[in-house]
Amino acid sequence: MSSIQETATSAVEATKDYVIAAQATMKPHVDSAVAAAQPHIERAKEAAQEYLGTGKDKRDVPQASASAPLESGPTMYPPKTNGESVKVGESKA
Repeated sequence: MSSIQETATSAVEATKDYVIAAQATMKPHVDSAVAAAQPHIERAKEAAQEYLGTGKDKRDVPQASASAPLESGPTMYPPKTNGESVKVGESKA
């Protein structure tokens, strides 16, 4: 029974050593990736804050007028043929 316990203890110690070596090996790569991504993360944060109106460089953006007509310019819908509107589900016979 002690041989199984010794083998298990040895395996656990080897695994710990492997994990420590793997962490040491990957640390410079992780640090490099974080440093490379950081400017992009900051720009994304600033863009999100500006979009939400909470950014440090908040610009005065005119608000939409509540009294503007619904269709004040060209539209993709065809013009009414006889000037009368028809409600959805209604038919003019």
